Amino acid sequence: MPPVTSGDDNTMEMLFNPVRLLLATAKDVVTVLALLVFFQIVVLRQPIPRPRRIVFGFFIVLVGMACFLGGLDLALFPVGRSMAKLPSG
Repeated sequence: MPPVTSGDDNTMEMLFNPVRLLLATAKDVVTVLALLVFFQIVVLRQPIPRPRRIVFGFFIVLVGMACFLGGLDLALFPVGRSMAKLPSG
């Protein structure tokens, strides 16, 4: 059986470039944050409580999501790819 490789050099490049991984994660999370801020200000018509704490929490979420997604890319996705290549029967 050949060794399991991801076949995606871009994934490995992202894993070993933490700034790029954080930016890619931020791109996904900022849309959710924007929706929440819009709802808070426009729909509820309430100011954002403790904005410094929310910005700090947002940064912590970014770091956590980036680590989680990096772990999935390293550990779980290669297993799924190898299972997809198995002959059926």
